[in-house]
Amino acid sequence: FVCIRVILCMNTLYVAQLDQRTRSKIDEMLSNGKGSFKVVTLEEEAPRTLVLEKHKLKIRDATGKTTLSKDEYSTATEILLDEWENELFFLHMARNKDYTLRATSTQERDLLALATRHFAYAHINRKSVRRRGTSREMFGTNDA
Repeated sequence: FVCIRVILCMNTLYVAQLDQRTRSKIDEMLSNGKGSFKVVTLEEEAPRTLVLEKHKLKIRDATGKTTLSKDEYSTATEILLDEWENELFFLHMARNKDYTLRATSTQERDLLALATRHFAYAHINRKSVRRRGTSREMFGTNDA
């Protein structure tokens, strides 16, 4: 499993030049505070839904209704992109099991990696700001 590591949580978020369509999809997810992607587990070939929320990410069953695993974003959250199989990626959740997943396409895999990075950054930055005792607008709401 040859991978490219996607660093999700950094002190500053490097905003790469994204095409307008990708940028607007990520902005829409951030604005809604939620995004979801259809994936398949490599081990079991079982369909799953990867759900990104403001504070955590979840792995749900194929219907998207039953949560199988969830974890708050942290600096330990990682996505590793497979270099040889463009739809494959490895998800490390800090407190839960790791998953090797297949996205529906290369574009979906890349989009979910970028979106996860943005959600994780916003969550960790929000927690950091809260600890300093100031309020900051995140996800379209002013949470102190």
